[in-house]
Amino acid sequence: MNAIKVLAVAGILMAACFNLTYSQSKKEYISVEETIELAKKAYFDHAPDEDIAKSKRANPSARPFLYKILMDTTQKKFWPQVLGAFAYLGQDDDAVKLENFLKQRRGILYGDEYRATMMVFEVLGSMCARGSTTAKALQQKMFSAEYWNNSQFSRYPNETPAEFRDNMILRAIRGYAYSGDPGFEAIVDTISQRYFLLVSGSEQKTVMKKKLEDIKQFNRQIQGTKNSAQKAK
Repeated sequence: MNAIKVLAVAGILMAACFNLTYSQSKKEYISVEETIELAKKAYFDHAPDEDIAKSKRANPSARPFLYKILMDTTQKKFWPQVLGAFAYLGQDDDAVKLENFLKQRRGILYGDEYRATMMVFEVLGSMCARGSTTAKALQQKMFSAEYWNNSQFSRYPNETPAEFRDNMILRAIRGYAYSGDPGFEAIVDTISQRYFLLVSGSEQKTVMKKKLEDIKQFNRQIQGTKNSAQKAK
């Protein structure tokens, strides 16, 4: 599965989820079968308008079937986009289930399993934007070094604990940018100060500072997309 096409659709549908709420009436939903097929789709540059429209009417009753796919290692090729579907489909109680998916990873992650795992952060951020208080609380826990102490997976061979910790914190912060939290940059500054007390190497601090500034810029881009979408209504 090409990583670019999976991430492309995730970004499009996550942007669309700014306009979603948890209050859709049942008569607006597409069928469970249609929702599952939509969740399994991957695209190259963009998703068709028809599929974006369907994502706004995705049926929450499909969630148990999507979890079965995420538990089935013979269907790993669908994992990134199925997990990404929770950005527009996930309910508040799904946050803990997505965390469990993260905690169940073992060893060095490759391919679709790696992409699905890294997508958890963006999905949680998108769920925050849609009103999930559990996703918000969970994601803020992920900003701490302590949260990652007992993780049993890595991104590549010989990854050091410090490299893993720093990357996961950055992933969590970047994912939270999708939340639309107006205090995002202040949160990043607080994390930055806490991090600089944690490490001693000046080069490590410089690299982290640059990456955090890049995430702030990414957040501004996300908010620009959100504002443009609202003005277009």
